[in-house]
Amino acid sequence: MTRVAGYIRMSTSKQAMSPDVQFRKIKSWFDHQSKAGRWGDDAEFVGVFQDNAVSAGTDMLKRPQGQRIIVSLQKGDVVVAASLTRAFRSAADAETTLRIFEEAGIGLVLLDVDIDTTTPTGKLFVSIMAACAKFEKDLIGERTKEALRYKRHIGQPICLPPVGWSISNKRFRPNAKERVLGNAARNLFRKGRSRDEVWSLMGKSMRSKRMKPMSERWYVTAASAASLEFPRQSISFLSKLMETNLDTLKFIRRDDHESIIKEMNAKLADEGLPHD
Repeated sequence: MTRVAGYIRMSTSKQAMSPDVQFRKIKSWFDHQSKAGRWGDDAEFVGVFQDNAVSAGTDMLKRPQGQRIIVSLQKGDVVVAASLTRAFRSAADAETTLRIFEEAGIGLVLLDVDIDTTTPTGKLFVSIMAACAKFEKDLIGERTKEALRYKRHIGQPICLPPVGWSISNKRFRPNAKERVLGNAARNLFRKGRSRDEVWSLMGKSMRSKRMKPMSERWYVTAASAASLEFPRQSISFLSKLMETNLDTLKFIRRDDHESIIKEMNAKLADEGLPHD
């Protein structure tokens, strides 16, 4: 037997399409399809899944009743929604939900756009939603990259400040404490000390001054930053820019840091990014 259920979402009491309006549309569609013999005598309307006071910004399958649909219905069942906007918040949400419905064998009907995923046209709609979701994701990603690039360009931080810097009023400010530690670690590494030795020596010195020791990894990164005169970009970002791993003892112990700094600053200038 095919079971047909409605899906209703209501976020405020002032919306034009009230739960009653949505229910009448859904039930009317079911009655019409039944009279037309779509399922023969083997179909049952099992009621509605209704989400109340749920924002349109919430993905369907993260809503309480949206989650219940997956666990309550089974292969061959159909969900009917009065409109596309009642069901989904975005193309990405539609693509994800439709894919999961398809895997579960659950059909979906959207009355306002006349889409039925149990038909060839409906399956085409699923493909279009997948393409739209990818485009939407790519567009957001591109905008995010541009926003980050702009912040870098004007010297604003985009995440935690790199070693040797603090953030104040959305601007980088030199962090004297970290620079002292970074230079000290760099000097020890360049004298041939190992990671463990530097961690132990630095930790002992900091504890004697009632300072909290840093991690072994931090001392390496700080020494690398000191070797580059504490740039305003992270060492990981600069490693990609320079196409070499700068966060290593091998780099710290090199004797060509001045030429590396010049090359780094030239590349940062070419990218339109702050450089010292």
